[in-house]
Amino acid sequence: MNQASSSSLYSSLRDLGPYFIAEGEEVVKALFKSNLEVLSLLMEERYLSKMAFPTGIKIDIATKEELQKITGYKMHQGIMALGVKPPNTPLEELQGASLVLNGVVDPENVGAIIRNAVAFGIRNLIVDTYSSPPYLRRTIKVSRGALFQMKVHETDDLAQLLKEKNCVATSLSNQATPLEEVLFPEDPYFIFGRESTGIDPDILKVCPLHVKIPIDPIVDSLNVAVASGIVLHHYTCL
Repeated sequence: MNQASSSSLYSSLRDLGPYFIAEGEEVVKALFKSNLEVLSLLMEERYLSKMAFPTGIKIDIATKEELQKITGYKMHQGIMALGVKPPNTPLEELQGASLVLNGVVDPENVGAIIRNAVAFGIRNLIVDTYSSPPYLRRTIKVSRGALFQMKVHETDDLAQLLKEKNCVATSLSNQATPLEEVLFPEDPYFIFGRESTGIDPDILKVCPLHVKIPIDPIVDSLNVAVASGIVLHHYTCL
């Protein structure tokens, strides 16, 4: 990959096909600790003496002004890495509890939910095609690189995938089991859906356990990332 094409990737905020951008010192450090392939770095010169770098990575130095011109916005930390997305993890390799995203379209919510999941010991991520791609630059940044610790499986038929699985669906329905009364199954698949309409009806149909977080009725719902933190913390405390 030549420098011109590399620069165009660093300037993009969209999904980059086989590649992704890790932005910020802590996120880049998290990438180095993972098993993912790193192709290059674009950074301010000060990081040469501040960080240790794996061998064999192409390093391009730029000033703060040059970085801002490339990215189109003012960076708080002047370092980015270009990495290679791993292949789609086969479903049979997802051992233990899993995080499932159904139509979660906000990249920041996706990143925050991923960070919550890793914080509470979950290392498997299943994402449908209606959700924001997990390897977006903003998602990775909000997750603070926690995504790099997860096995990711993307599917275009989530309902079929979840059949006969130990699914736990978050719900606002009065028929759902209050969180404090829940007995979680072994290796649950925790499903979180879009804030506007919740989890899709065809997904709810295949889930044997629906869970709700009791809240004051003056508030209609919780942010999905906040809800994920509450549910997953409750799971780890049992």
